[in-house]
Amino acid sequence: MDSRNEQSEESETISLLTRYFRRLINHIEQLKDFPDYLITYVQRFATGNYSVDPSPTSKAKTSIYRDTFGFRKLLIFVTQTKLVALDTSNKGQIVWSRYFGGIVSEFQKIFVVRSSTVKYPPVVVAIGIQKKPDKSNITCLFRLNALTGEDFITDHEIYTPTENNISFSIPTVARRIFKLPVEEPDERTHIIALLDEDLKASSLKAFQKFATSFYFALSDGIGSKSLKGYSVAIDKISQPFNINRLWELNFPEGNNIVAIGHRPSHEKVASLGRVLGDRSVLYKYLNPHIVVVATSSPSTTSLDFYLIDIIKGSILYHTVHDNISPSNPVQIIQVENTIVYHFWSEEQEKGYKVVVCDLYESGKPDERFDT
Repeated sequence: MDSRNEQSEESETISLLTRYFRRLINHIEQLKDFPDYLITYVQRFATGNYSVDPSPTSKAKTSIYRDTFGFRKLLIFVTQTKLVALDTSNKGQIVWSRYFGGIVSEFQKIFVVRSSTVKYPPVVVAIGIQKKPDKSNITCLFRLNALTGEDFITDHEIYTPTENNISFSIPTVARRIFKLPVEEPDERTHIIALLDEDLKASSLKAFQKFATSFYFALSDGIGSKSLKGYSVAIDKISQPFNINRLWELNFPEGNNIVAIGHRPSHEKVASLGRVLGDRSVLYKYLNPHIVVVATSSPSTTSLDFYLIDIIKGSILYHTVHDNISPSNPVQIIQVENTIVYHFWSEEQEKGYKVVVCDLYESGKPDERFDT
Protein backbone atom coordinates (compact mmCIF):
# COMPACT_ATOMS: atom_id res chain seq x y z
CA MET A 1 0.00 0.00 0.00
CA ASP A 2 1.25 3.47 -0.85
CA SER A 3 1.96 5.36 2.36
CA ARG A 4 0.70 8.55 0.69
CA ASN A 5 -2.78 6.99 0.40
CA GLU A 6 -3.07 5.94 4.04
CA GLN A 7 -6.06 7.27 5.90
CA SER A 8 -5.46 9.08 9.19
CA GLU A 9 -7.43 6.42 11.09
CA GLU A 10 -5.24 3.64 9.69
CA SER A 11 -2.01 5.49 10.50
CA GLU A 12 -3.03 5.69 14.13
CA THR A 13 -3.54 1.92 14.42
CA ILE A 14 -0.33 0.59 12.81
CA SER A 15 3.11 0.61 14.39
CA LEU A 16 5.96 2.92 13.48
CA LEU A 17 8.01 -0.02 12.19
CA THR A 18 5.23 -1.08 9.79
CA ARG A 19 4.89 2.45 8.48
CA TYR A 20 8.67 2.65 8.00
CA PHE A 21 8.78 -0.53 5.89
CA ARG A 22 5.80 0.63 3.82
CA ARG A 23 7.55 3.89 3.04
CA LEU A 24 10.80 2.04 2.22
CA ILE A 25 8.98 -0.31 -0.19
CA ASN A 26 7.27 2.65 -1.81
CA HIS A 27 10.61 4.40 -2.41
CA ILE A 28 12.12 1.25 -3.90
CA GLU A 29 9.20 0.95 -6.33
CA GLN A 30 9.73 4.53 -7.41
CA LEU A 31 13.39 3.85 -8.29
CA LYS A 32 12.30 2.28 -11.58
CA ASP A 33 11.20 5.73 -12.76
CA PHE A 34 14.48 7.41 -11.79
CA PRO A 35 16.26 6.92 -15.21
CA ASP A 36 13.38 8.61 -17.06
CA TYR A 37 13.33 11.37 -14.48
CA LEU A 38 17.08 11.98 -14.86
CA ILE A 39 16.90 12.09 -18.66
CA THR A 40 13.99 14.54 -18.60
CA TYR A 41 15.70 16.69 -15.97
CA VAL A 42 18.88 17.01 -18.07
CA GLN A 43 16.81 17.66 -21.20
CA ARG A 44 15.05 20.60 -19.58
CA PHE A 45 18.32 22.40 -18.82
CA ALA A 46 19.96 21.46 -22.14
CA THR A 47 17.10 22.73 -24.32
CA GLY A 48 15.69 25.42 -22.02
CA ASN A 49 12.24 23.87 -22.37
CA TYR A 50 10.80 24.02 -18.85
CA SER A 51 7.35 22.91 -19.98
CA VAL A 52 8.48 19.28 -19.77
CA ASP A 53 7.22 17.70 -16.57
CA PRO A 54 10.20 16.10 -14.70
CA SER A 55 8.11 14.18 -12.18
CA PRO A 56 8.66 10.41 -12.10
CA THR A 57 5.02 9.70 -12.77
CA SER A 58 4.56 10.32 -16.48
CA LYS A 59 1.56 12.38 -17.51
CA ALA A 60 -0.30 12.44 -20.75
CA LYS A 61 0.47 15.34 -23.04
CA THR A 62 -3.08 16.61 -22.73
CA SER A 63 -3.15 16.60 -18.91
CA ILE A 64 -3.21 19.92 -17.12
CA TYR A 65 -0.60 20.55 -14.44
CA ARG A 66 1.38 23.50 -13.14
CA ASP A 67 4.99 23.60 -14.32
CA THR A 68 7.96 24.40 -12.08
CA PHE A 69 8.01 28.17 -12.66
CA GLY A 70 4.33 28.72 -13.45
CA PHE A 71 4.93 29.63 -17.10
CA ARG A 72 2.37 27.18 -18.42
CA LYS A 73 -0.91 28.95 -19.10
CA LEU A 74 -4.19 28.29 -20.83
CA LEU A 75 -4.99 30.83 -23.52
CA ILE A 76 -8.78 31.09 -23.74
CA PHE A 77 -10.35 33.20 -26.47
CA VAL A 78 -13.62 33.55 -28.31
CA THR A 79 -14.39 33.61 -32.00
CA GLN A 80 -17.79 34.70 -33.25
CA THR A 81 -19.58 31.59 -31.95
CA LYS A 82 -16.89 29.41 -30.35
CA LEU A 83 -14.69 29.25 -27.25
CA VAL A 84 -11.24 27.67 -27.53
CA ALA A 85 -8.57 26.94 -24.89
CA LEU A 86 -4.96 26.52 -26.04
CA ASP A 87 -1.99 25.11 -24.12
CA THR A 88 0.79 27.71 -24.39
CA SER A 89 3.50 25.21 -23.39
CA ASN A 90 2.53 22.60 -25.99
CA LYS A 91 2.69 24.62 -29.23
CA GLY A 92 -0.86 25.88 -28.89
CA GLN A 93 -2.49 22.46 -28.66
CA ILE A 94 -6.27 22.70 -28.22
CA VAL A 95 -7.20 21.58 -24.72
CA TRP A 96 -10.95 22.05 -25.16
CA SER A 97 -13.42 23.90 -27.36
CA ARG A 98 -17.12 24.70 -27.14
CA TYR A 99 -19.35 25.64 -30.06
CA PHE A 100 -22.40 27.83 -29.40
CA GLY A 101 -23.47 28.50 -32.98
CA GLY A 102 -27.04 27.35 -32.38
CA ILE A 103 -27.34 29.58 -29.32
CA VAL A 104 -25.21 32.69 -29.79
CA SER A 105 -25.03 34.87 -32.88
CA GLU A 106 -21.89 36.64 -31.68
CA PHE A 107 -19.80 36.68 -28.51
CA GLN A 108 -18.99 40.08 -27.02
CA LYS A 109 -16.58 39.49 -24.14
CA ILE A 110 -15.03 36.92 -21.88
CA PHE A 111 -14.05 37.47 -18.24
CA VAL A 112 -11.98 35.48 -15.78
CA VAL A 113 -14.16 35.68 -12.65
CA ARG A 114 -12.03 33.32 -10.58
CA SER A 115 -8.35 32.48 -10.91
CA SER A 116 -6.96 29.03 -10.30
CA THR A 117 -6.47 28.21 -6.61
CA VAL A 118 -5.66 25.12 -4.60
CA LYS A 119 -9.28 24.53 -3.64
CA TYR A 120 -11.20 25.93 -6.61
CA PRO A 121 -10.77 25.58 -10.39
CA PRO A 122 -10.65 28.75 -12.52
CA VAL A 123 -13.94 30.02 -13.90
CA VAL A 124 -14.62 32.14 -16.99
CA VAL A 125 -17.82 33.89 -18.06
CA ALA A 126 -18.51 34.28 -21.78
CA ILE A 127 -21.08 36.87 -22.84
CA GLY A 128 -22.83 36.66 -26.19
CA ILE A 129 -25.81 38.01 -28.11
CA GLN A 130 -28.68 35.78 -29.22
CA LYS A 131 -30.70 37.22 -32.10
CA LYS A 132 -34.31 36.10 -32.28
CA PRO A 133 -36.37 35.77 -35.50
CA ASP A 134 -38.57 38.67 -34.32
CA LYS A 135 -35.41 40.89 -34.39
CA SER A 136 -35.25 41.05 -30.59
CA ASN A 137 -31.93 40.41 -28.88
CA ILE A 138 -30.99 38.54 -25.71
CA THR A 139 -27.71 38.83 -23.81
CA CYS A 140 -26.59 35.37 -22.66
CA LEU A 141 -23.98 34.53 -20.02
CA PHE A 142 -22.21 31.17 -19.85
CA ARG A 143 -20.17 30.09 -16.81
CA LEU A 144 -17.48 27.57 -17.71
CA ASN A 145 -14.77 25.65 -15.91
CA ALA A 146 -11.64 27.08 -17.54
CA LEU A 147 -9.73 23.78 -17.27
CA THR A 148 -12.33 21.56 -18.93
CA GLY A 149 -14.76 23.88 -20.75
CA GLU A 150 -17.70 22.25 -18.99
CA ASP A 151 -20.58 24.23 -17.48
CA PHE A 152 -19.66 25.52 -14.04
CA ILE A 153 -22.09 24.48 -11.32
CA THR A 154 -21.53 25.74 -7.78
CA ASP A 155 -21.49 23.34 -4.84
CA HIS A 156 -24.74 24.71 -3.41
CA GLU A 157 -26.61 24.60 -6.74
CA ILE A 158 -28.80 21.70 -7.82
CA TYR A 159 -28.01 21.07 -11.47
CA THR A 160 -31.13 21.36 -13.59
CA PRO A 161 -30.41 21.51 -17.33
CA THR A 162 -31.69 24.78 -18.80
CA GLU A 163 -32.32 25.74 -22.38
CA ASN A 164 -28.97 25.66 -24.20
CA ASN A 165 -27.15 25.62 -20.82
CA ILE A 166 -27.40 29.41 -20.46
CA SER A 167 -26.40 30.46 -16.94
CA PHE A 168 -28.13 33.85 -17.09
CA SER A 169 -29.83 36.02 -19.71
CA ILE A 170 -31.48 39.42 -20.06
CA PRO A 171 -33.97 40.32 -22.83
CA THR A 172 -31.87 43.16 -24.26
CA VAL A 173 -28.37 44.02 -25.45
CA ALA A 174 -25.93 45.00 -22.69
CA ARG A 175 -24.66 48.51 -23.33
CA ARG A 176 -21.65 48.02 -21.08
CA ILE A 177 -20.34 45.06 -19.08
CA PHE A 178 -18.26 45.47 -15.91
CA LYS A 179 -16.30 43.06 -13.77
CA LEU A 180 -16.81 44.37 -10.24
CA PRO A 181 -14.22 44.15 -7.45
CA VAL A 182 -16.78 42.18 -5.42
CA GLU A 183 -16.59 38.46 -4.76
CA GLU A 184 -19.43 36.04 -4.12
CA PRO A 185 -18.60 34.84 -0.59
CA ASP A 186 -19.23 31.10 -1.05
CA GLU A 187 -17.58 30.35 -4.38
CA ARG A 188 -15.10 33.28 -4.47
CA THR A 189 -16.16 34.33 -7.96
CA HIS A 190 -16.20 37.98 -9.04
CA ILE A 191 -19.55 39.51 -9.91
CA ILE A 192 -20.42 40.73 -13.42
CA ALA A 193 -22.62 43.82 -13.77
CA LEU A 194 -24.56 44.57 -16.97
CA LEU A 195 -25.84 47.96 -18.02
CA ASP A 196 -28.74 47.72 -20.45
CA GLU A 197 -29.71 50.07 -23.28
CA ASP A 198 -31.94 52.10 -20.96
CA LEU A 199 -28.95 52.72 -18.63
CA LYS A 200 -30.41 50.62 -15.83
CA ALA A 201 -28.19 48.63 -13.51
CA SER A 202 -29.28 45.47 -11.74
CA SER A 203 -29.85 45.37 -7.98
CA LEU A 204 -26.96 44.06 -5.94
CA LYS A 205 -26.42 44.65 -2.23
CA ALA A 206 -22.66 44.08 -2.43
CA PHE A 207 -22.39 46.84 -5.05
CA GLN A 208 -23.88 49.47 -2.74
CA LYS A 209 -20.63 49.72 -0.76
CA PHE A 210 -18.80 51.51 -3.56
CA ALA A 211 -21.62 52.53 -5.93
CA THR A 212 -21.27 56.23 -5.12
CA SER A 213 -17.60 56.21 -6.19
CA PHE A 214 -18.22 54.21 -9.38
CA TYR A 215 -17.72 56.21 -12.59
CA PHE A 216 -17.66 55.11 -16.21
CA ALA A 217 -17.67 56.47 -19.75
CA LEU A 218 -19.93 55.43 -22.61
CA SER A 219 -20.07 56.06 -26.34
CA ASP A 220 -22.05 54.69 -29.24
CA GLY A 221 -19.08 52.51 -30.12
CA ILE A 222 -16.57 52.79 -32.94
CA GLY A 223 -17.62 55.58 -35.30
CA SER A 224 -19.37 57.72 -32.69
CA LYS A 225 -18.59 61.42 -32.40
CA SER A 226 -18.83 61.97 -28.64
CA LEU A 227 -18.06 60.45 -25.25
CA LYS A 228 -20.26 60.71 -22.15
CA GLY A 229 -19.41 60.28 -18.49
CA TYR A 230 -21.74 58.76 -15.87
CA SER A 231 -21.90 58.11 -12.16
CA VAL A 232 -23.99 55.70 -10.08
CA ALA A 233 -26.35 56.97 -7.38
CA ILE A 234 -28.39 54.96 -4.88
CA ASP A 235 -32.12 55.61 -5.06
CA LYS A 236 -34.14 53.50 -2.60
CA ILE A 237 -37.49 54.84 -3.80
CA SER A 238 -37.63 54.16 -7.54
CA GLN A 239 -34.90 51.56 -7.99
CA PRO A 240 -31.68 50.54 -6.24
CA PHE A 241 -29.38 52.42 -8.63
CA ASN A 242 -29.73 55.47 -10.82
CA ILE A 243 -27.32 56.33 -13.63
CA ASN A 244 -26.58 60.08 -13.81
CA ARG A 245 -24.85 61.76 -16.74
CA LEU A 246 -22.06 64.07 -15.61
CA TRP A 247 -20.55 65.41 -18.83
CA GLU A 248 -20.40 65.05 -22.59
CA LEU A 249 -17.30 65.55 -24.72
CA ASN A 250 -17.85 66.25 -28.42
CA PHE A 251 -14.86 65.69 -30.68
CA PRO A 252 -13.98 68.08 -33.54
CA GLU A 253 -16.22 68.08 -36.59
CA GLY A 254 -15.60 65.09 -38.80
CA ASN A 255 -13.64 63.12 -36.17
CA ASN A 256 -14.99 59.72 -35.20
CA ILE A 257 -13.86 57.33 -32.49
CA VAL A 258 -11.68 54.55 -33.93
CA ALA A 259 -10.43 52.94 -30.69
CA ILE A 260 -11.09 53.08 -26.93
CA GLY A 261 -8.77 51.73 -24.25
CA HIS A 262 -9.97 51.03 -20.71
CA ARG A 263 -7.87 49.99 -17.74
CA PRO A 264 -8.10 46.32 -16.77
CA SER A 265 -11.14 45.67 -14.61
CA HIS A 266 -9.19 44.20 -11.70
CA GLU A 267 -5.61 45.35 -12.08
CA LYS A 268 -2.92 44.60 -9.51
CA VAL A 269 -0.16 47.22 -9.42
CA ALA A 270 3.29 45.72 -9.03
CA SER A 271 5.01 48.84 -7.64
CA LEU A 272 4.18 52.47 -7.01
CA GLY A 273 7.22 53.90 -8.74
CA ARG A 274 10.19 53.42 -11.03
CA VAL A 275 13.57 53.37 -9.31
CA LEU A 276 16.25 55.34 -11.16
CA GLY A 277 19.99 54.78 -11.21
CA ASP A 278 20.64 57.19 -8.33
CA ARG A 279 18.00 55.37 -6.19
CA SER A 280 15.49 58.16 -6.58
CA VAL A 281 11.94 57.24 -7.58
CA LEU A 282 9.58 58.45 -10.28
CA TYR A 283 6.11 57.80 -8.86
CA LYS A 284 3.57 56.35 -11.28
CA TYR A 285 0.41 58.23 -12.17
CA LEU A 286 -2.18 55.59 -11.24
CA ASN A 287 -5.48 57.38 -11.72
CA PRO A 288 -8.13 54.62 -11.99
CA HIS A 289 -10.57 57.03 -13.66
CA ILE A 290 -8.95 57.56 -17.03
CA VAL A 291 -9.89 56.36 -20.50
CA VAL A 292 -7.88 56.55 -23.71
CA VAL A 293 -9.63 57.48 -26.95
CA ALA A 294 -8.30 57.68 -30.52
CA THR A 295 -10.24 59.61 -33.15
CA SER A 296 -9.75 60.04 -36.88
CA SER A 297 -11.50 61.65 -39.81
CA PRO A 298 -12.17 59.66 -43.00
CA SER A 299 -11.27 62.73 -45.07
CA THR A 300 -7.91 63.36 -43.36
CA THR A 301 -4.79 61.35 -42.61
CA SER A 302 -4.35 62.34 -38.96
CA LEU A 303 -4.98 60.46 -35.73
CA ASP A 304 -5.94 62.30 -32.51
CA PHE A 305 -5.03 60.63 -29.24
CA TYR A 306 -6.82 61.72 -26.03
CA LEU A 307 -6.31 60.86 -22.37
CA ILE A 308 -9.57 61.74 -20.57
CA ASP A 309 -10.56 61.91 -16.91
CA ILE A 310 -13.96 60.17 -16.73
CA ILE A 311 -15.02 61.95 -13.53
CA LYS A 312 -14.69 65.52 -14.82
CA GLY A 313 -14.55 64.92 -18.56
CA SER A 314 -11.32 66.92 -18.81
CA ILE A 315 -8.60 66.16 -21.36
CA LEU A 316 -5.38 65.31 -19.52
CA TYR A 317 -3.27 64.80 -22.63
CA HIS A 318 -3.71 65.23 -26.38
CA THR A 319 -1.43 64.56 -29.32
CA VAL A 320 -1.80 64.23 -33.10
CA HIS A 321 -0.13 61.79 -35.52
CA ASP A 322 -0.07 62.71 -39.20
CA ASN A 323 0.18 60.58 -42.33
CA ILE A 324 -1.79 57.62 -41.00
CA SER A 325 -4.13 55.26 -42.82
CA PRO A 326 -7.71 55.57 -41.45
CA SER A 327 -8.67 52.25 -43.06
CA ASN A 328 -6.28 50.22 -40.86
CA PRO A 329 -7.31 49.33 -37.29
CA VAL A 330 -5.99 51.14 -34.21
CA GLN A 331 -5.39 49.20 -30.99
CA ILE A 332 -4.99 50.63 -27.46
CA ILE A 333 -3.93 48.92 -24.22
CA GLN A 334 -3.66 50.35 -20.70
CA VAL A 335 -1.57 48.67 -18.00
CA GLU A 336 -0.79 50.47 -14.73
CA ASN A 337 0.73 53.82 -15.79
CA THR A 338 1.65 52.67 -19.31
CA ILE A 339 -0.43 53.19 -22.45
CA VAL A 340 0.47 51.39 -25.67
CA TYR A 341 -1.23 52.05 -29.00
CA HIS A 342 -0.40 51.28 -32.61
CA PHE A 343 -1.52 52.57 -36.01
CA TRP A 344 -0.55 52.28 -39.68
CA SER A 345 1.83 55.00 -40.85
CA GLU A 346 2.01 56.19 -44.46
CA GLU A 347 5.31 58.00 -44.01
CA GLN A 348 8.52 57.12 -45.89
CA GLU A 349 8.83 53.83 -44.02
CA LYS A 350 5.32 52.43 -44.24
CA GLY A 351 4.08 50.03 -41.61
CA TYR A 352 2.59 49.84 -38.14
CA LYS A 353 4.05 52.14 -35.52
CA VAL A 354 3.85 51.46 -31.79
CA VAL A 355 3.73 54.36 -29.32
CA VAL A 356 4.35 53.84 -25.59
CA CYS A 357 3.35 56.51 -23.05
CA ASP A 358 4.51 56.28 -19.42
CA LEU A 359 2.58 58.48 -16.99
CA TYR A 360 4.22 59.81 -13.81
CA GLU A 361 2.98 62.15 -11.11
CA SER A 362 5.88 64.53 -11.71
CA GLY A 363 8.88 64.94 -13.96
CA LYS A 364 11.02 65.36 -10.87
CA PRO A 365 12.12 62.30 -8.85
CA ASP A 366 10.79 61.73 -5.32
CA GLU A 367 7.90 64.17 -5.83
CA ARG A 368 4.33 63.12 -5.06
CA PHE A 369 1.02 64.98 -4.83
CA ASP A 370 -1.90 64.40 -2.48
CA THR A 371 -4.55 65.51 -5.01
